[in-house]
Amino acid sequence: MSLAIILFIIASVTTVIAAIQLAKYGNGIAESTGLGHSLVGLVLLSAATSLPELFSSSSASFIGNVDLSFGNVFGSNMTNIFILVILDFFVKKSPILFGASQKNVMTGGIVILITCVTLLMIFIGLHPDLQGYDHWYFSLVLLLFYLEG
Repeated sequence: MSLAIILFIIASVTTVIAAIQLAKYGNGIAESTGLGHSLVGLVLLSAATSLPELFSSSSASFIGNVDLSFGNVFGSNMTNIFILVILDFFVKKSPILFGASQKNVMTGGIVILITCVTLLMIFIGLHPDLQGYDHWYFSLVLLLFYLEG
């Protein structure tokens, strides 16, 4: 087994252990501060669990592998949604997908909108007649949607 595979497995196991602890600490923060589980999950847990993606996507972009960066981000979104679907099968108290609060539904809608705008940016970037133009305004739109969420 190569060193890269061994290090990948070690990093993955470490991430799983850290994620379990983050969920416990996030729950404690939500209960002790009264901020609410949705807010703590949306802000604190999502920021903490997105740090590995931030660094791996940034590293991939800096070494010139933008496809790896995009694959990481979109693959992570797909995996997170798949996790909710799988959890819905195993958590029998109430359906997870029907139990989300209105705040989470709105956030999910904004995530879908951001994903669609990002895909539009990719398609525009692939169009030969539009390459070479500065498309910074798409990034501004994404930032505004993110801040709205």
